[in-house]
Amino acid sequence: IQSIQEENLLQYNPITINSDMEIVDGQHRLEAAKILKLDIYYLVNPTATIETATLENAYLREWKMNDYLHKYVELGYQEYIDLRDFAKEYGLAVSRALLIASDNYIQPMKQRKNFKMGKFVFEDRDKAHVMAFFVNELRKYSEDSVYTDRDFLRAIDIMIKAEVDQKVFLHKLEISNIPLTKRVSFKDYVRELEDVLNFKQREGNLLRLY
Repeated sequence: IQSIQEENLLQYNPITINSDMEIVDGQHRLEAAKILKLDIYYLVNPTATIETATLENAYLREWKMNDYLHKYVELGYQEYIDLRDFAKEYGLAVSRALLIASDNYIQPMKQRKNFKMGKFVFEDRDKAHVMAFFVNELRKYSEDSVYTDRDFLRAIDIMIKAEVDQKVFLHKLEISNIPLTKRVSFKDYVRELEDVLNFKQREGNLLRLY
């Protein structure tokens, strides 16, 4: 709204509607125009759909994950609304929230493609919240480049699936002074987590995650 107040360019960027008078592109611009009591400019594309609007915008500039999220939220896709709220709750970037919510750390390209096509499904919500909460707890012990790393998230996911006591892990992490540092691979992150888990463990009771 502020940018439109400063420079009203709505006539050069009209909203798009289809033959049923449904808005397929420009919901935010429409709402801003209503609030500011500005003229509303629109184009009628009888066959317009969310897919055609997405393609048209993609030609103008490369869409980011946030753009796709906002588009499907505007259209009322509940899975995307839940993902938006999930990302906000834990302060996660959309791409990282998508990884956790999809519970798929091995096929990120396929996951992103489905997300862009409106096919995202929020898998196990309870597990996703457990994962996101724990990742946030680990932020104080790691650099930003670590807790946002896909391989690190995958390693944490393995640990959660192994039903490791998170409180015990955090306690050992604190007293061991073992830093969570940037690693080159998923397996290296797993070994790093195992080092923490096995701090002061007897030789015969060492834990292995992978």
